[in-house]
Amino acid sequence: MKKRLISNLAVIIFITIFLFSYLSKAQLEDQLGELQGNVEKVQDVSDNLSTSDQRTEYLKQEWTKILERTQVGRFLLGISSILKALSPAFKFLIGIEFSLSWLFFLSLGVWIAIVVIIYKAVKEPFQMKGWISLAIAIIIPTISAQFGMIVKTVSFFVPLFKNKWIILGSILITIILLYIYSLFMKTIGKKIKEKTKRENEERREQKAETLEKLEDIELRSRGIK
Repeated sequence: MKKRLISNLAVIIFITIFLFSYLSKAQLEDQLGELQGNVEKVQDVSDNLSTSDQRTEYLKQEWTKILERTQVGRFLLGISSILKALSPAFKFLIGIEFSLSWLFFLSLGVWIAIVVIIYKAVKEPFQMKGWISLAIAIIIPTISAQFGMIVKTVSFFVPLFKNKWIILGSILITIILLYIYSLFMKTIGKKIKEKTKRENEERREQKAETLEKLEDIELRSRGIK
């Protein structure tokens, strides 16, 4: 129960971060328009910079200035600074370092979804201990991430997330599917547990009957009965 709660909490955390990213985008549309109006200025400055790292740093500063103008933007900056420190862990687990991009958040979401799916598939039907199921559920997608499978797969879908209805629809569908899957696996696990219990009871009854018959035979052989 505790491990299932942790898995569901992880999904909720991802969805929360995902929604904050979307809401911040909606709230900053006007200010982004201002930034787009200065695209030529940014390009001119970028052309004068000597390295790609300097150009990246300049653009990062421009985005930071815009995010600092709103409450949601400041919240995202605060979260990003914390998550940035966890970049090595993200790189190891999902195969990509933290960044304020669809690729990162979608990769994180896919990784969490895979963990939840494997955890349910292992724990419920096979009645494994929670920590063993969780370890297996984390190891499998992490190994896949080392080969870049998660990021490569997600990169094909990133261009589709340009319409807000597609974004909200995808989030809603993901929540519904994970919920249905969780209920389905829970039902299977319950049926398997009940079946195992019945079989154990039947075996105990058969064993008791066998012992009773053997005892009866032994008593007859002694002439007691």
